[in-house]
Amino acid sequence: MESVGAEYFNELLFRSLIEKDKTTAEEKFRMHDLIYDLARPVSEKSSCYFEGDEIAGSVRHLSFLRQRFDIYKKFEGLHERNCLRTFLPHVQFLNTDYYLSKTVSHDWLPKQRCLRTLSLSNYKNIVELPKSVGNLVLLRYLDLSYTSIKNLPDEIFELYNLQTLKLSNCKSLMELSRQIGNLVNLRHLDISDTNLVEMPAEICRLQDLRTLTSFIVGEEDGLRISELRKFPYLQGKLSILKLHNVVDPMDAFQANLKNKEQIEELMLEWGSDPQDSQAEKDVLDNLQPSTMLKKLSIRYYNGTSFPKWLGDSSYCNVRVLWISDCNYCLSLPPFGQLPSLKELVVERMKMVKTVGQEFYCSNASCPSFQPFPLLESLEFEEMSEWEEWVPFEGSNFPFPCLKSLCLSKCPLLRGNLPNGLPSLKEVRIKECNQFDGFVSIEKCDSLQCLPRMILNANSLRRLNLRNIKSLISLPADGLPTSVEALRIDLSTLGDEEVVNTLLRESSLPTSLTYLRLWNFDGLKRLEGKGLQHLTSLKTLYIFECGSLESLPEDQLPSSLELLCIISCPLLEERYGNEKGKHFTKIAHIPAIQINDQVII
Repeated sequence: MESVGAEYFNELLFRSLIEKDKTTAEEKFRMHDLIYDLARPVSEKSSCYFEGDEIAGSVRHLSFLRQRFDIYKKFEGLHERNCLRTFLPHVQFLNTDYYLSKTVSHDWLPKQRCLRTLSLSNYKNIVELPKSVGNLVLLRYLDLSYTSIKNLPDEIFELYNLQTLKLSNCKSLMELSRQIGNLVNLRHLDISDTNLVEMPAEICRLQDLRTLTSFIVGEEDGLRISELRKFPYLQGKLSILKLHNVVDPMDAFQANLKNKEQIEELMLEWGSDPQDSQAEKDVLDNLQPSTMLKKLSIRYYNGTSFPKWLGDSSYCNVRVLWISDCNYCLSLPPFGQLPSLKELVVERMKMVKTVGQEFYCSNASCPSFQPFPLLESLEFEEMSEWEEWVPFEGSNFPFPCLKSLCLSKCPLLRGNLPNGLPSLKEVRIKECNQFDGFVSIEKCDSLQCLPRMILNANSLRRLNLRNIKSLISLPADGLPTSVEALRIDLSTLGDEEVVNTLLRESSLPTSLTYLRLWNFDGLKRLEGKGLQHLTSLKTLYIFECGSLESLPEDQLPSSLELLCIISCPLLEERYGNEKGKHFTKIAHIPAIQINDQVII
């Protein structure tokens, strides 16, 4: 069924009847505007996208944008008819609570015996369904995701034609009924991000499932991980939870993950309490997935090392890798060998003290090897014992495509970061107090200077320096010429002379279009010699400089379009009285803002 549907979809895409939605980074598709304009009048008698107009009584397929309160009166054009086949609301705004009249969910909808598709997702007041839902014997698709439903009535498990049941993010749902095994035609079951404690063994009767987003390993006589072998057609996302309940590592081998080639995203999660280290390593080793995998997450693994398959170059399709709370591992796998890896997150690896050659490759026999050839985003967070990041010893620099680097809460990390990052655009460092070699850099109390790698980051666009108590200077050779936006907390740069020397010696790049100087009560005068060369500067933002008395008016860049003065009382008094008439001295600046007042 899914294969036939994919053929239809690809044919529509090939003929441009549908197209990729370019307004979102997600992989979504939409009907071509011309096709939509044609299809709407042709189908309006049976299909309706409700936008507040009157609903015709002959409508069979109804979709609409949710309002915060969808009341019974909204659907009054359909009250006397029972021919509805599709009820499909859409979310208009994220992070908004929506509510549906109980008269609609409990009285009117269960009377629509022709319904094939029913979505009640995102209605926060849906805590239960009526028993009369059992009347919808033709129902094939039921979406209850993001509702507050606590349990499912037994009558739902009599809907033998049901093919899709979506329960994702139903945080109040604690258990599934054993009767779920009655849904013999069910092909897609989404129970991701719920609070299910366990799964009934009867779920193993649903061997035609294509989607099973979560599999919870039971305790003792509960559901064993080996039962996964009974789902040969699984595809898409799969999370295997409570792996600490696996008693025999051979059960993990019998799950047969290696042959489930249609699973693209896999999460493996143990419990937070440590178990037998060797047993957990054997379980992870036996859970080796297919090389078709694209995304892998591992949480709470308590082994002291990772199996050889993790980081093996044969996993050429892995693009995203997330390793967290593996507190007993002493080192990281050779992730640098994954040829397609684009995003890597490593969190809370408490025993890792050094990231060395093993991080790049398993052996250095090939001197021309290029580690992390496609990696774009790299994050290390809460690495409490990490002290050193050893450079790669090969002839090629690693990370040729790295755009974003984040180091957060690595208090013992010191030394230099990797050099030669030609694609670097964003660096975030937070609470890495011992690090003496590296940018939004904030809360790094012992940082005294910026690292040399910043000078080589020719794609860096934004630089934010804040709450770095020991920073005393910027690089003598200047910042990268690619930097366009610079925010400096002046209190980090020492006294007034240091600030003016910074400007006077022109270590700021001419590429700057935005400069923000703030938080320095000791600054009384601002020299303009270092500002004149900023020929691309469009916005100058001066914030919380309480002692600053005046500006170098004749030396401000001619390119300046907006001057913002916020919480600087002496400047406000000098320039802001009598509705800003003194701004005639800076006549080439089109707009000036003093606190909330904009003068044009």
